[in-house]
Amino acid sequence: MWHRALLLTFSLPVLLVAQSPQPNRPLPRPAPEAPPPETNMGHLRVHVVNPMGAPVDEAWVSVPKAGRTFPTGETGDVVMVAIPVGDHEVVVTKEGYKEHRTSTRVEKGRTTVLEVRLAVAAK
Repeated sequence: MWHRALLLTFSLPVLLVAQSPQPNRPLPRPAPEAPPPETNMGHLRVHVVNPMGAPVDEAWVSVPKAGRTFPTGETGDVVMVAIPVGDHEVVVTKEGYKEHRTSTRVEKGRTTVLEVRLAVAAK
């Protein structure tokens, strides 16, 4: 019978330690609420290439009506999210190339894809 008392004596503190809070672990936080879905927005993906079809890095792609301007990456791509639905002018500039202007329509919940082929500027 004494071995049962000894077992209870040693197991009780272990249970208490296992259930005590750990000071270095943050308490779990509730998940943040998702923002409301944008009802009148779409996305725009622009792929910029040179006359030979190679990607153009660091070309500036602008959607003036939306107030957005971003550079292309090494792949010649830029993606703009949450662009208001409607018709937009897209302007692409890069030193050494002619400015390129085109129009496109952004549709609700969709990604509009454009490929822009830049022409070399006259020297």
